[in-house]
Amino acid sequence: ALLAVVLTSVVLRRAMAGVSRLVGHAVVYSVLCAAVALVTVAAVALLGAADVELRPAATGLLAAVVAVGLLPLRVQLRRLLVRARQGREPSEEELVRSLTEQLLRSRQQVVAAREEERGALRRELHDVLGPSLAGLRMQLGALPPVVRSDPQAAVDRLGRLEQAAGAALEDVRRLSRGLRPTSLDELGLTAALEDVAEQQGLRLAVQAEGLPTLPAGVEVAAYRIGSEALTNAARHSGTGSVDLHLQVRDGALVVRVSDRGTGARAPSGGVGTTSMRQRAAELGGVLTVRDTEGGGTTVEARLPLGTAAT
Repeated sequence: ALLAVVLTSVVLRRAMAGVSRLVGHAVVYSVLCAAVALVTVAAVALLGAADVELRPAATGLLAAVVAVGLLPLRVQLRRLLVRARQGREPSEEELVRSLTEQLLRSRQQVVAAREEERGALRRELHDVLGPSLAGLRMQLGALPPVVRSDPQAAVDRLGRLEQAAGAALEDVRRLSRGLRPTSLDELGLTAALEDVAEQQGLRLAVQAEGLPTLPAGVEVAAYRIGSEALTNAARHSGTGSVDLHLQVRDGALVVRVSDRGTGARAPSGGVGTTSMRQRAAELGGVLTVRDTEGGGTTVEARLPLGTAAT
């Protein structure tokens, strides 16, 4: 009881809007229920002392009458709770405004992250693929006169154009891999992360059983976060052994990468860690980086699945 009183007091003093309102309602209706029970018991006792015997239905009716009679007490209790919060209770309009602002900020963060990715893709197309295709077009435009005047030179030039076209095609494939890793489609999430670990020279112990078909956004985010965590482990942990745990729990995909190393932890504010946090936040998830029991670092992401997983 003391713990419940202390926790309630802390919540009310901190003025945590959502939790505070929930606790407030719970307190109000708990007190009302207790008051109704006490008054009903007292009334039944008084009637019993006066040799008035009540049937169960009559007792229930008496309790209902007492509950209706004590309804005005609810207003007084709410006023007391408002004073206990050291401030006034937010109105419905203020609550709606606060939730709207939170939703707007979340959407702005998602839009900003999406625009950053689009900007990076546009720069890649403009700076890498654009010049390659422009050069191919110019060389093809100058090829007909060479064919007529020097067929052998035209053959040599065609060979160079073929190489340039191959390089442009590789750029397109690289950009497409940036949008969605091809290894996800070819291997699946677990095998794709095992492939990343092998490329990093890590020995990977995997626990991933019974994974459902994941939504595309969740699968890509899990791959990106897992890849970055494995890369950080290879760079900073000082060990070659890493544990990968994939599990669906409570409507979310949990991705956990743990190492037993003694090396320095990757900077919490670094680009890689920030990117992982952003990818988790875009899906309404969270990412935590903590010390592994016994030494090392654990990166854990919780990515909500929504209703798309089967």
